[in-house]
Order: sequence, then structure tokens, then C-alpha cells
Amino acid sequence: MATADLKLVYGGGGSFKPSFFSGRLQIASASSGTLLTLTPPAGKKVRLTGLIVTPTGTEANISITADGNAVITNLTLSVGTNGSAGNFSVGAPWVNSTGQGAGDIPYIDGISSIVIQKTTGSTAAAIAYSYAYGE
Repeated sequence: MATADLKLVYGGGGSFKPSFFSGRLQIASASSGTLLTLTPPAGKKVRLTGLIVTPTGTEANISITADGNAVITNLTLSVGTNGSAGNFSVGAPWVNSTGQGAGDIPYIDGISSIVIQKTTGSTAAAIAYSYAYGE
């Protein structure tokens, strides 16, 4: 079943003071299994600040865990959801070449790790992401 547990998305509240920002990075198309593991340096937290399909399209069966807790389970990552049920994106306001923007979920916080997985098959498109470390 596809789900999003929003009470886990924001890491329990509190402030986040960034000390590092990655800028826009990319996961190549044809990737499968664990696509990305973000682990902060000692004494820091990690924040996933952006996650979208690029340049267009959708990517089904994406799951995200934060500190071992399922946050997103088998939902469809998109560039902009356009009101589509079961689609999501992280971060704002990236805009792709067609003018669609990301940002359903502002960010996802983790204390020890954030893991992004493609649970079935391999990615048809590239996935852009960004992250920050902070306190």
C-alpha cells in the first residue's frame, strides 16, 4: 500500500540551523534498489531539501525512511504533482523546463540517516536531489 507518514517527515519539530548545503545533485537513470543514503557527520542532523524527477515525468515505487522509520512508502515521485493522487515531490520551488514545480513536502529531516529506495525495477528518469547538514 502506498503511504506517506507526515508526522515523521519533519523530525519532531524544533529548529534546524544549516551548516552545509549540497546544491543540486543527481541520481542517474537506470538506478535500482537503494538510490541514496544520506548520513550526517557526527553531531549533525540531515535534511532532504529537494527530490524531483528530472527533467519531466514520474517515477513510481519510491520509498523513503528517516532514522529507520518509513516516511514515504511506494509513492510516485514527480516533477510537480498536478493534483495526481499518490504523487509527491520534496522541496520548493525547483521548476523544470515545462514550468512544473516541486514542493508537496517542504523537507524531510533525519537524525542519523535518510534512505531513498526504488522498491520495484529501475528508474526510467534521472532524479535530482539536494540536502543539508545542520544542528
